[in-house]
Amino acid sequence: MVSSAERFLGDETEPNSVANEWGMSDAPAFFGEDFIIPTVEAKPQKTEEERSYEQKERGLQDELFAIADRRVHFMTNTGDEFIKIMKGAEHPFANRLEKDVDNLTSGKRRTSHATLETFFSYVDSMYPSTFSGQERDLKTIEQAEDEFRRASIREGQYTGDSSDTLAKAFREDGSDNDFVIAQHLKNIGDNAASYGMRLPQAIVGYLNDPSRENRTRLSGVQVDHKSALSNSLYNIATTFDNSRTIVGKKMVDPSFDLLAMMSRSDDEYFEGMMDYLKFKMNNSKYHQEEKETPSKYEAMFNALPGDAIS
Repeated sequence: MVSSAERFLGDETEPNSVANEWGMSDAPAFFGEDFIIPTVEAKPQKTEEERSYEQKERGLQDELFAIADRRVHFMTNTGDEFIKIMKGAEHPFANRLEKDVDNLTSGKRRTSHATLETFFSYVDSMYPSTFSGQERDLKTIEQAEDEFRRASIREGQYTGDSSDTLAKAFREDGSDNDFVIAQHLKNIGDNAASYGMRLPQAIVGYLNDPSRENRTRLSGVQVDHKSALSNSLYNIATTFDNSRTIVGKKMVDPSFDLLAMMSRSDDEYFEGMMDYLKFKMNNSKYHQEEKETPSKYEAMFNALPGDAIS
């Protein structure tokens, strides 16, 4: 008796079997007899040190983005509180303030992220990872530096223009206190625009020559910026405190809260940038030890011939 399996498969030697009908024996040699299936080389596994480096780098970058976002979030919340106070008092300035604050905060988040992204790219071009196998390339560095400068300047100008728009609104309101607030808002805008130009210049100078002198210059840019911003915010808060209106009095606490937050955020942001610089510089074959740079008077003294000082 023939089994069901045998009936299905049939005899492989029969010319009319299913196997013969679908055989490939008479098919043309499409690839040729010498065809060899190419092999794909396995990507080398990352070492523990490389994974640790990448994790640390992403952590430092994410923290700076988070600081920038927290700053914008607090500015938004403070602006919303001001708007709520004004709307509660049916102040005619409320709707315009709402629009101006929205323009300031939405643009600030966008431009601050662009600055950080170009900052990371520039630093990486100057001090590439030892794991990347990348070499310094003058053209890449120049392009990354230019993009960083332009992004930082754009952020400063946007913040400055937005602050000036707020200042104009206060000037149009007409009271003496509003004129004072408008002037300090303009100072904040001028300071932001200046900082946007000076910060990348100081960072570029330090990365090209990591001397104590250039680090001090970089820190000085940050100190000047923080001092000017804090003074302006403090004067705005005290102006509200001296106000004889209900709206002005209610603005005092949010203003001082904004001052404290911006001061703390400024420190965190600058420290985060310096931590990133230190990490990238220390983990690159182009690493340079920070060196002492003699003052111009010491340099002049050392340049004198021996007989001149004997």
